[in-house]
Amino acid sequence: MRVNPELCIRCRGEYNLCGLAYCPILVNNRVVAGVRGVEGKSIVDGSSPPSVMVGRLGYPKVRVYPATPPTHGDTGWLENPGVWVNMRLEDFLAARLTLVRGSTSFRVNDARDPPRQLHEIQILAISGGPVDSELNLAKPINGPVTLSEQEPPMGPSAPLRSLRLSTTPQPARVVEKAYSDTDMRANDAVWMLYRSGVDVHVASRLLSVGAVGRGRFRRLVPTRWSITAVDEVVSGRLIEEVKGYPEIDEYRVYVRRVMDNLFIGILAPHTWLYEW
Repeated sequence: MRVNPELCIRCRGEYNLCGLAYCPILVNNRVVAGVRGVEGKSIVDGSSPPSVMVGRLGYPKVRVYPATPPTHGDTGWLENPGVWVNMRLEDFLAARLTLVRGSTSFRVNDARDPPRQLHEIQILAISGGPVDSELNLAKPINGPVTLSEQEPPMGPSAPLRSLRLSTTPQPARVVEKAYSDTDMRANDAVWMLYRSGVDVHVASRLLSVGAVGRGRFRRLVPTRWSITAVDEVVSGRLIEEVKGYPEIDEYRVYVRRVMDNLFIGILAPHTWLYEW
């Protein structure tokens, strides 16, 4: 979207006259400041939340993007949607867009017997916390950021030469079980993770990098598809449970406002019926 500069002069980031929920100039300035230390460099060292994205273009050969910000410490919140809802949009965008991505390609079936680099990416994905990582890039960082309605915003990317993990926090026991059990179906692994308190965004990441499922059926799944698949598995099984609940005898209305979005849920006395 191209913003009229005259609106920017009048607004100065205060009134959202351009119609956007954030000021692109302020966000851009913060992003530039965040990645200034690595721009033009081919080695990025930081604590990955952990963060991995799998693209869908070119399927069944896809690009895989391990990512890290150029900072060390507790970066886990960068991949925790539960934290994002309490952040100002400008702060959220500025933080997420500092995630520098390394780009590498695999065939989706490589997850069955992963080559070394994909294995390292899987270890990154299942880790139980931020991983001190080094991205060795084939080209200096100098690229656009990624803004999409379907995926979280991501920072600049460059072809990945190698990935080095300095520390790998122990994964949760249930995550380790899902990863190591090559006889468990992916659907069952996702449900087990959910029932054990593992957030759905973590389950989506594991499914995306081919870290769950029966061994010979494991494959890389584009991030957008893995999010949908996990939601369908979890919601489908929860619906079957809900159908067994006793019928309520009153109307109930639930309201929540998040980031200028209004969500209203209405429960009515009736047999199972759902509308969106």
